[in-house]
Amino acid sequence: NSGSANLTWSLVVTPTVAWLDVLPVSGDVAPGDSTTLTVQFDATGLPEAVYTTTLHFVSNDPNKPLVIVPVTMTVVTTRAIYLPLVLRNY
Repeated sequence: NSGSANLTWSLVVTPTVAWLDVLPVSGDVAPGDSTTLTVQFDATGLPEAVYTTTLHFVSNDPNKPLVIVPVTMTVVTTRAIYLPLVLRNY
């Protein structure tokens, strides 16, 4: 927070998606301080595709009361490569 007052903020994920988790979803930040968010992606059970959503940060900042952060997750299937085993007698 580069301002001179406490920054009160909250987060909304739009659209809501099951594959993204963000914590915390709200808070207060003192002047000169910062907050760390934990963002977790979970592609379990999802087919190959590109998934998108946005994080909407709403705050009491008079200059930027809304900050929108796009989020993209690309799910790809890993393919196993099998190589033949060659044994040699030396």
